[in-house]
Amino acid sequence: MSIGHSASALAIITHPSCKENSISAAEIKRIYKGKIQEWAGRTVTPLDLDPVHSVKNTFLKHYLNMDVMKYRQFWMTQAIKGTGTAPTEMKTQQDVVKYVSSHPGAIAYVEAVVSDSTVKVLKIKE
Repeated sequence: MSIGHSASALAIITHPSCKENSISAAEIKRIYKGKIQEWAGRTVTPLDLDPVHSVKNTFLKHYLNMDVMKYRQFWMTQAIKGTGTAPTEMKTQQDVVKYVSSHPGAIAYVEAVVSDSTVKVLKIKE
């Protein structure tokens, strides 16, 4: 049984060179559903966590209004249609932070306590 997380415990992170300091929930949804490929003047590379992480479920429920199964089905459908590729899944939040810190254009979610000074934490616009 995993411990649940609140959306306020999440941090949306990006590479420190990103010119934006904030992002809207609608933009996050569009990025993670493959609707936009460029954000903040760069090709955006969204990263995902392995489905075993409860933080993934919190993120999906809050920003995409989906659970893990619906999200997987969504991306399977996109792959069959040839209209997109699911974000790359990483095993640990530390792997996510490390990748984002060294790849301009990367964006991801982690628990706020996991983010560090090697990445930029984006404010969520209302």
